[in-house]
Amino acid sequence: MAVPSTLSNMLGNASISFSYTLWHLYVRAGGGVAWGHQDIEETDESGDVTVIRASGVGIGYSVGAGATLPVYGSVALAFFGNWNHGHYDP
Repeated sequence: MAVPSTLSNMLGNASISFSYTLWHLYVRAGGGVAWGHQDIEETDESGDVTVIRASGVGIGYSVGAGATLPVYGSVALAFFGNWNHGHYDP
């Protein structure tokens, strides 16, 4: 029986984001490109090793929102939620 094992993984995302602030609240959104590859090593019953590479490129997006809480002068605490998604089809 063949036993696959992962040799390497690489995932990336390059995006541009825009934000809008109103008082202490803000929202942001962006889009970009997602990419990745994975090298998988598989050894069969006879001991022969095969390396398979799966890779692809696709689109990604990002959205988020948050609020700032002024502490003192120009110092504030920021609370935010963010969702990033990238999809590529190997």
